Amino acid sequence: MRTDAPRRNAGRPWYGGFTVIVLTMLRTLTMLRNVDLGAFVPFVAFLFMGAGVLWVVNSIAPLAPLIYSLF
Repeated sequence: MRTDAPRRNAGRPWYGGFTVIVLTMLRTLTMLRNVDLGAFVPFVAFLFMGAGVLWVVNSIAPLAPLIYSLF
């Protein structure tokens, strides 16, 4: 007779990873509009896009030595 509790699914929940980032961005922009700070929405959107560009650059950076070695 087993007395162990059943194991939960090891997969990510629906609120994992990319979903949390997108929902946070949308809620931040909505909050700014709701508290009459809509003028900051383009600025904050620009900051989010800049963070995304920096994330892409940082994720590609480890491949630079491989690319440089080809030339």
